[in-house]
Amino acid sequence: MKQFERMMEIEKVQLEITEGARKAIAGEAVLRNTGARGLRAIIESIMLEVFYEVPSLEGVVRCVIDESVIDGRSDPKFYFEKPQEEEAEKLLGT
Repeated sequence: MKQFERMMEIEKVQLEITEGARKAIAGEAVLRNTGARGLRAIIESIMLEVFYEVPSLEGVVRCVIDESVIDGRSDPKFYFEKPQEEEAEKLLGT
């Protein structure tokens, strides 16, 4: 997990993997009977999409991976230095 956090730091994005996500990853590895390599494979499958998406997201400063992302119920959550609504208002001149 630390390796992925460091990789995101290169993009100036803070990666937060919640405790619930960590437990879900461990649980998935146990179900797959894959051990430590399975842990890496599970998080890599999630992070691959994030690594491709982050460079195209202007102003992203934080990415949160929670249990629902690991379970496939939601996408990673991105937080921006300025709320997107403010940016849209600036572009529209309102």
